[in-house]
Amino acid sequence: MAYEDQETIPIDREAVWSLLKEHLDPTKIVQIHPEIVSQRLVAGSGSEQTVERGIRFFGKVRMSTWKITYRPPDTAIWEIVQSAGPMCAGSRLVNTYREVPGGTVIESRGEITVARFPGFLQRWVVRSAMEGIGKQDRAYLARNRR
Repeated sequence: MAYEDQETIPIDREAVWSLLKEHLDPTKIVQIHPEIVSQRLVAGSGSEQTVERGIRFFGKVRMSTWKITYRPPDTAIWEIVQSAGPMCAGSRLVNTYREVPGGTVIESRGEITVARFPGFLQRWVVRSAMEGIGKQDRAYLARNRR
């Protein structure tokens, strides 16, 4: 399902990149996103990291492999390489970041499919999931203001 969104968050781009780097830390990611119960580095070089994540979905932990590409200060890309859920293999999200007075604009574009939901519910499920991820990021930032 095609996904597009844009939001402005009230932190500068440097703080956004600090948060994104914490998403690669296996001890921090479980604090940021509680449904992620484990993460381990599979491979990494330069701007690309491949991680295996255990994600709680419908009461079970499902494993997935993610390729994460960071190109600071402008772009972050997440690609699901292999997956037992919740997001299907082939799902991809590209975020671009632009600093504006009072914060950072995040523009998101991608193709995301969530397992176990029929096509007619995909748009609602994806949008709800992405809103939940954003809320978790903002809550983590609020708890860990520097």
